[in-house]
Amino acid sequence: MGLPKLVCVFLFAACCCCRRAAGEEKQPVPTPDLVEAEVGSTALLKCGPSRASGNFSQVDWFLIHKERQILIFRVHQGKGQREPGEYEHRLSLQDSVATLALSHVTPHDERMFLCKSKRPRLQDHYVELQVFKAPEEPTIQA
Repeated sequence: MGLPKLVCVFLFAACCCCRRAAGEEKQPVPTPDLVEAEVGSTALLKCGPSRASGNFSQVDWFLIHKERQILIFRVHQGKGQREPGEYEHRLSLQDSVATLALSHVTPHDERMFLCKSKRPRLQDHYVELQVFKAPEEPTIQA
């Protein structure tokens, strides 16, 4: 390998290391949990797998919209606080501080949600909400 090629390889490796250190490299989004809810029902969004054991006393919930994170709910010391916006009157904590309840689900709610714990070592947790409408009973006509 000639000197020019060796210099190019070295510079390429240095650029890759610098980008990674600067945080420019995009991290892959983990596979989200899938939650299905019927129109008009209440969707339960869990912050982490059911078997997860962690301190969820400080959690922020976000709506993912056009690759932006929009804060919709905060949990601080086990108490919930709604943020102003379209979900303000439909969000509450369910049984555990790790579960957010979204009431009166509409087709517009079919989105991605993100739960971020403020405790170290707990990863961001994505929840994809899918909304469906139950089929109506068929009618038989003579």
